[in-house]
Amino acid sequence: MITEIKVEIKKLPHGELPCYATIGSVGMDLYAAVDAPVILRPLERFLSPTGIIISIPNGFEGQVRPRSGLAAKYGIAVLNSPGTIDSDYRGEVKVCLINLSDQSYEIKEGDRIAQILITPVPKIIWHSVEEFTIDETERHTGGFGSSDSPYVDVAAFEKSTLLEKERILTQKIVRNRTSLHYAAIQGYTEVAKPLFITEYVSFHRTI
Repeated sequence: MITEIKVEIKKLPHGELPCYATIGSVGMDLYAAVDAPVILRPLERFLSPTGIIISIPNGFEGQVRPRSGLAAKYGIAVLNSPGTIDSDYRGEVKVCLINLSDQSYEIKEGDRIAQILITPVPKIIWHSVEEFTIDETERHTGGFGSSDSPYVDVAAFEKSTLLEKERILTQKIVRNRTSLHYAAIQGYTEVAKPLFITEYVSFHRTI
């Protein structure tokens, strides 16, 4: 496990070096390097300079993330969170801030506006295939919001074992309470039994 890496950094005349706020901090604070205070009005964006240039080693990336305090208290977030800094970028690090509150917010020189992490990233080598090694999944082609669907993939369900049927329906019952009915209607008696017990116990714990 990598615990320390050396990253070269240039501090511009208007900049301040990123630093950890506490011993246990994961991200280093980034500071606004503005000549004069900037008023960020509701829903406005501002590309804040930080006054630093970094040389990230190959195999790593820089991630720019919001500060939780700014987000929770003032609604100030990093618009493209997490912002990515590629290892071959040699320009000034800038932070795209947005004000998601209904109040204006003032950004002053030296304010902590975001945090940066340097993290390892694998290099992907695509392997073109006609068929996937593992093609059948419970989700299959389900896209946005599909994991909240109250329906069971019948085709995949029919091919599964008894234990898998019980697992699938138990997961669905947590979300929408329709699995017991499905199991009963389809005649899956052995699957319906434990589901009935689960519903019975859950019901009586709430009264």
